[in-house]
Order: sequence, then C-alpha cells, then structure tokens
Amino acid sequence: MQSASRTLYQAQDLWHHIFGEERGILALGYTQPAEDAKFEHEYFDYPDRAEQAAKRAHELSEAGYNVWHCAHLLTAKRRVKKNAAVITALYVDGDGAQVPPNLPQPTAVVKSSPGREQFYWRLSMPVPPEIGEGLNRRLAYALGADKSGWDLTQLLRPPGTKNRKYPDTPAVEVEELEENAHDAGDLDRLLPQLPKVSRNGHTHDFLVVPPVALGPEALKVWRGEKPKAKDTGEVDRSASLM
Repeated sequence: MQSASRTLYQAQDLWHHIFGEERGILALGYTQPAEDAKFEHEYFDYPDRAEQAAKRAHELSEAGYNVWHCAHLLTAKRRVKKNAAVITALYVDGDGAQVPPNLPQPTAVVKSSPGREQFYWRLSMPVPPEIGEGLNRRLAYALGADKSGWDLTQLLRPPGTKNRKYPDTPAVEVEELEENAHDAGDLDRLLPQLPKVSRNGHTHDFLVVPPVALGPEALKVWRGEKPKAKDTGEVDRSASLM
C-alpha cells in the first residue's frame, strides 16, 4: 500500500512533468461511484497550491470518491474548452492500447488499472490548445486508444488515488517518468494523418467533414476557404473553429 507522502509525491511529480513551469489553474473532478452521483469540481492555483491539490485528491480518494485531474491547466475556474491554457504535454487514455515502437514514445505512463495506461508526451515548447488537441487526436487514432480520451478538458486519473470503477479499487500509479521532451513539429511530421471518411459518395479528410450539418457559407469557414480574421488581418483560428 502506498504511503500518503508517496501518493503526494507521485501526483506532484506528474504535474511538474506535464505542466512544466507554466502557471494556471489545476482542476480536480470527483464523484461517488454510484451512477446518479453528482459530479463536482475543485480548482487550485498552479504551481502555488499543487501540494494542497495533491492532498485533496488523496483525501477524496480515501473517502470513497473517484478522482480525476484535467490533463492541462486552465485560465479560469471552469473546466470548459475556452478556458484551456497552452498545452505543455500531449495526452491519450490508452484504454488497453499500447504505444507501438514505430511511434514517438510517451515521456510519462500512468497505470490507471491493471492492463490499462494513460500516456503523456511532454513538449519542449507549449502549443496553442487547438494544436495540442489535434495532435492528441492523431495519437489516439494511431494507437487505437480511447477515441474520446484526447480532447480539451479531458479528465485523467492522478497517481496515488484509487480507481473505484473496480471492486478491488486498484491504485493509480506512475509507471514511467522520463526526463526527455518531444518537439511538436517533429510529432506533427511523424504521426499518421487522421483516417478518411465518406459522405454522399465522396471521400474527405477526417476533419473536413463537420460533425453537424452546416450551410454553404459555414462550410466555407469550416474548410478554411473563408476563415474569420483578427483586426490585424491574421487568421483568427479560434473564431473560425467556433
């Protein structure tokens, strides 16, 4: 059984690894195992209150809660995409998948339950949230991992807590923590592109077909033909995506 101090060290070591020297807000999410239990959040200034966050995660876990942390920092105390801070580490919920040797290897591996890991790729330089999300998605598809475990505001389990999804409540533990970091540009070149999809008899890149029906003008924005512009004349990527 892990001691409380080791639990705190593991959580803080992981956060230091994936958040680096960035400042922001660390979000914890938690709920009782019951299906109708209320899901709640607590927020901590990072890195100033990292130790308090680790203690709180341990306290909640010992009290019978499932506990998660947002895989990236936030700019405000609400876990929504518009509050995502820069991405300092990519992440994927492996859900039983493994990283093949021909792909960039993760710098941190957290065992969330026997045979299941969560992977992180620390970056040498932060990237904008939407860029990080796109790389996460490509990693998830390349691994055959959880197709819903890569997006912004994603919740993953912090080490040192217990996974109460299972009757034996296995401990969530750090398996690997490497000192190296990946260049986002290198990852972009090395990762396979997303799969093609078909619609109305035509084949498109995965991201060309929107997830909802759009009118002709909105489709031009989606495809990059008429992107929204900033006051400076530069493309406003966030507004275009919205």
